[in-house]
Amino acid sequence: MPLFEAVVNSIQAIEESGREGTIHIRILRDQNSTLVEMDKSSRDITGFEIEDNGVGFNEDNFQAFSTSDTTYKAEKGGKGVGRFVWLVAFEEVEIESTFQAPDGLKTRRFKFVPRGDGLEDDQVSTASEERVRTIVRLKGFKERFQSVAPKKVETIGAYLVEHCLEYLIRPQHPNLVLTDSFTGDTISLNDLFEKEMGHNASWVKFEASEHPFEILHVRLYSSHVKEHLLHFCANNRVVKSEKLMGKIPNLARTLLDEVGREFVYAGYLDGKLLDETVNQERTDFSLSSEEGSLFEGTFTWSNLRSAACEQVSSFLTPFTCFNSETED
Repeated sequence: MPLFEAVVNSIQAIEESGREGTIHIRILRDQNSTLVEMDKSSRDITGFEIEDNGVGFNEDNFQAFSTSDTTYKAEKGGKGVGRFVWLVAFEEVEIESTFQAPDGLKTRRFKFVPRGDGLEDDQVSTASEERVRTIVRLKGFKERFQSVAPKKVETIGAYLVEHCLEYLIRPQHPNLVLTDSFTGDTISLNDLFEKEMGHNASWVKFEASEHPFEILHVRLYSSHVKEHLLHFCANNRVVKSEKLMGKIPNLARTLLDEVGREFVYAGYLDGKLLDETVNQERTDFSLSSEEGSLFEGTFTWSNLRSAACEQVSSFLTPFTCFNSETED
């Protein structure tokens, strides 16, 4: 989640700048020379570095970053608390940003830390190079998170593409490049998206109890994705996900497409109601969980899930019917 948050922030910074953007995501690994492995990609990850050419930490953005619970990015789904996720899993964050100021290019450097007011060593100086860029370094990966996090660049790339799918599906989106700084392995996340998801996605609009929704149906061919999932989104960002096994008739663990390739399904549900009811931490929605609300006619989470699953079932019928006929 900290990495996802940093990458989405970069995407939004590029959107704000209005320029064609590129985001470089670098995996940083343990450089201890006493470690000997056959597979260099198995070394522990110590941090990440995310670089973009977006608008940067100008005065408005820096003041918003410095203010807890800011509503500066409210129209983009930001609640002003996402950056705090960084400090859950990392010891500190270093930020270096060159931005366009009224009197020319400036460079701001500071640290985001879990003490005091959260900001240390804030310095602004005249830029030493003629280009706009921001680098966010997530440093000191805490062991309890490091030990369970995926390590392979391919796996991390797949997760990044899945999380950023609703940005990548748009006509205008930045180039995202993932690099393992230790092994040198590099993946274009845009190419990965096109290969595994881009040509297998379709939007469907529908209504449930007069509430408008839109669902993106995707067939995933990635070997890293193991389960059919329905993702509930707010402002184009995934908030929570639910497994679909047992909720869709005849749904097998993997499905076969028209030419016999195996895939799993992912659905991304959007709607104004979800935008309006997402909680501040962006971890859940404030919809009544079950039927039996005190207010008659209340649209509940059960109603939403049922309506969404109907859409998923309809989309998957050509593939689940085949499974049903095989079983018969």
